[in-house]
Amino acid sequence: MSPRRSDKIVILGVALIAIALIAIIGIVYYITTLQPQVIVTPPPSPPQPTMYKLTLPTVFTVNDIWAGRTMDAVTISIYKYTTKETLESGVVTSGTYTTVNKLTSGDRYWVKLSKNNAFKYYDVVIPMETSPAASNHYITLDFYSIGTWPIKLFAPDGTPLTSGEAFNVTAKNNKYPSFTLMLGPPLDDTGVMDTYDPIKAIQRQTVFYIHVTGPASNKLIVQNLPILYTVSATDRYFGYAIDSSKLIRDRKPDGTYASEGIFSITLSFDASGLSLGESVSIECFVYAFTNSDYFKNYGTHPEGFLKISTDFSFSIKA
Repeated sequence: MSPRRSDKIVILGVALIAIALIAIIGIVYYITTLQPQVIVTPPPSPPQPTMYKLTLPTVFTVNDIWAGRTMDAVTISIYKYTTKETLESGVVTSGTYTTVNKLTSGDRYWVKLSKNNAFKYYDVVIPMETSPAASNHYITLDFYSIGTWPIKLFAPDGTPLTSGEAFNVTAKNNKYPSFTLMLGPPLDDTGVMDTYDPIKAIQRQTVFYIHVTGPASNKLIVQNLPILYTVSATDRYFGYAIDSSKLIRDRKPDGTYASEGIFSITLSFDASGLSLGESVSIECFVYAFTNSDYFKNYGTHPEGFLKISTDFSFSIKA
């Protein structure tokens, strides 16, 4: 028996109600669970100032990086970047130096600062200017006052040794002694900086050396320092480049130190091959503006090197 018309109407109504409920549930689900896409329009970029390529005298200001003030009596030398030809040289007075030559924005130069045999090179690009009416370019460079580092040496038991003193491995019953060598401290607000040297095309380093000599020195084994140069079996140099930043003594205005400028090195030896009465001399020193590979190849330092430690020597005796 087929459904009556009234029954069909009821079924259709129920279906419409179900569809409506499903639609309502879908809308609620979308609103409560799905985040609508938000389109954010970025603010417009501020207009960039017009930059001008100008040819002007350049004012260099030289700051003492650790003392926190400008420096005087610093020699400044400017070199053409590619040919390394000297463009001009002068002396910083009242903290500044103004070039005789006019320099053009975007051009590149090597600038060398030097004082008291210390030096540093900078790779400098002449700046663009914000005003076409600018009268000078301005560049600030950091430099420093070079220090001197006293050397102190301590025996294996911590006893300090004086320069020229002998350590007797037989009397101490220690054929394998290790000494602690201490560099520093230098004066406040002094230090040393390594630098790339574009004229010599080498990295100028700070290098610690020991010079081991004596008729029996070939019997003494240096255990923890690499060999740098051998003049003969009884005349040898050992050492390595040290981190020059460890030698900075930077005193802050409140009297504390950002860096104390003290560096320690362990020197270990095997003296078991020495016969009774034999002795080996050892000199210790630190050079700045040298290069360990250069010394290894030639047995000498590049021109411009500087000894920055006090003299210290001792001997190991059987």
